[in-house]
Parts: sequence; C-alpha cells; structure tokens
Amino acid sequence: MKEHDQAAILVYDDNIEVRPLEYIKEKLGCAVASQDSLTKIWDTPEEDEAWEHLQKYKKCGHSHQINIL
Repeated sequence: MKEHDQAAILVYDDNIEVRPLEYIKEKLGCAVASQDSLTKIWDTPEEDEAWEHLQKYKKCGHSHQINIL
C-alpha cells in the first residue's frame, strides 16, 4: 500500500487485517453491489417474523460489521 491509499480493516475473532480497499472491492464487489437489492427484499417485517424462531440460536457476545465506504 502507498501513503494515502484507502484501507479496509477486517476484524475477526482472533486477528485484525488491514487490506487495500481496492482488494476488498475486487473480492467482494458482487456482494456489496447486491446488498441494497437484498435489503429491499429481506429487510421487512414479514421476513423478521419468518425468522423469529431462529433468534434463540443467535450467538451471544459481540457481532462484527464491516462498512465499506
């Protein structure tokens, strides 16, 4: 990486990685591009109700989210 390059910080349970943002965009481009479309379909009260029974299996502890700007 060069000075002033944008970076993505990936946080895992056992380590943290700093990667060039271009690497992340290249590897996750399809997933990031589809996120808005899937949110419209899946982020609804009906979907929440359909998956409610799985909440008891939700992992306790911390959840990690990575935002790519």
